[in-house]
Amino acid sequence: MRKVEIKFMSINEVIGLIKQGENERIEFKERVTDDLGEDICALANAEGGFILIGVRDDGKIVGCNAKKSKERVTSFLNSIVPPVKVKMEVVQIDKKELLVIKVKKANYVATIGGVAYIRIGTSKRPLSLAELGMMGAEYLIISIDSLPTSVEESEMENAYWKW
Repeated sequence: MRKVEIKFMSINEVIGLIKQGENERIEFKERVTDDLGEDICALANAEGGFILIGVRDDGKIVGCNAKKSKERVTSFLNSIVPPVKVKMEVVQIDKKELLVIKVKKANYVATIGGVAYIRIGTSKRPLSLAELGMMGAEYLIISIDSLPTSVEESEMENAYWKW
């Protein structure tokens, strides 16, 4: 029985990401570095995005050892609390392996080493206490607003209902 691999990105889509260059949703890394866990958290705490291992900052494809890179990425993922959702895929371009990491936007504040990071433009930074409070409140409001209620529409304050 053959194992069927389901790809989430085509080679053309990966090349399209590289052509866009680094931005608020795309990060290039020549290799897995010690701050990769921070980068994953920063993307998850922002809008999500992609990390391409084996691509220099200038967009040149240099390739990577995908198997070793995946192992290191997995160790970083084990350190992120609460866990974030990612997909990893190896793509080969010009006989060079790239590891594409797709980071999904988190529904909570993700941290690594007790610090929450956010991606701003092409860089990341730790969230301030005020930002953490605002993000936490935002997630709480969304959760509370989506809870079902047994109150009839006619019993609700009209101004609140319209709001």
